Amino acid sequence: WEARKLWGQLVNTSRSLVVMVRTWNWVDEGERNEFCQLVPGFAFALKEHLCNSWPPSGNLPLERIHDLMSRLSRWKLQAQIGERLYNMGEIYLSRFSDVLGGCERIKSTPLPLSHRTIIPQALVAYLLVLPAGLPNELYSVPICACVAYMLISLECIAEELQDPFGYHENDLPLEAICARL
Repeated sequence: WEARKLWGQLVNTSRSLVVMVRTWNWVDEGERNEFCQLVPGFAFALKEHLCNSWPPSGNLPLERIHDLMSRLSRWKLQAQIGERLYNMGEIYLSRFSDVLGGCERIKSTPLPLSHRTIIPQALVAYLLVLPAGLPNELYSVPICACVAYMLISLECIAEELQDPFGYHENDLPLEAICARL
């Protein structure tokens, strides 16, 4: 859920930044278009950064933020934008950095060892003891089977939700999110 919220923030921030820059008619149209194309490029770079081998060898999304910031700085130095517009752009790019950091935190935080070992062991112990605690032997087998199915399913779901970035069916649809920018 947190990863989904971060990607939602990225979509909103990207759109706001592009809308703002497109209104700067006094900046060269070609430069504005290049800038606006780099914005979704950040999202695609972030997707690749999170979905490929971890830890990554470089940080392409951070380089994209640097490229965007350099363009804003150049426009400010050339007096094409003022301090206020520069600061607004800087705020949007710091939100990109917040999204990058949040996603990296999610990706690099493994499920604690205690959860990976103790919870499954406790689950097995509970399921082994459960039949002894049921009063009616006739219904104990189907009840145990249903409880076992539900608890093991919950454990599998928890395992699946551990890493929301990737190309599996239950991962976030990052390709679709990037395409909507």
